[in-house]
Amino acid sequence: MAKPVLTRESFLGGYKRTFESAELVEATGLSLVFVAEPLGGRSELERALAGKFGLRLPAPGASSLSDDGKARMIWLATGQFLIVFESGEFPETRRIAEELGDSAHVGEQTDNWVGLRLSGAAAEEALERICPVNIAKEAFPVGGVARTAMEHMGAIAIREANDGFLLLSSSSSAKSFLHAVQTSLENIH
Repeated sequence: MAKPVLTRESFLGGYKRTFESAELVEATGLSLVFVAEPLGGRSELERALAGKFGLRLPAPGASSLSDDGKARMIWLATGQFLIVFESGEFPETRRIAEELGDSAHVGEQTDNWVGLRLSGAAAEEALERICPVNIAKEAFPVGGVARTAMEHMGAIAIREANDGFLLLSSSSSAKSFLHAVQTSLENIH
């Protein structure tokens, strides 16, 4: 009997659309790993992350890039972080758990989130319509992170560039999340 072949599929079929002054693309190939700091273990976690991955623990409302630029660590809450790897290697969780050992609690998150990259001159304006967070450059600089709601769906917004954002939301509402961002873009043109 032949073995079935499993193929990875993205939640939104690799969605990509260019608007008048913005582009909206499904962020595929991401690997997301939750990292929690053990009680009293912050300094050990900091050393392990820096030594193994070139990452620094970000401050509240911020993120940090790894030395090689292939991973971004996002502050979620006190002692809780999300690492977003751009490598597309799955699963990163096992490798991270092995590398960090007892310095962290680690959990796989890749299939729990859908990612959208929104970029261009109209990106900020589109988000202002659906996101209650002040995302103006002065208040939300590059590397800024906000846990928020967009059209009644939980979301994380990360400013990756002056006119570029990575938006994360629950994979169970992927199509609704895409619809909310897409509709906002359509309504500003």
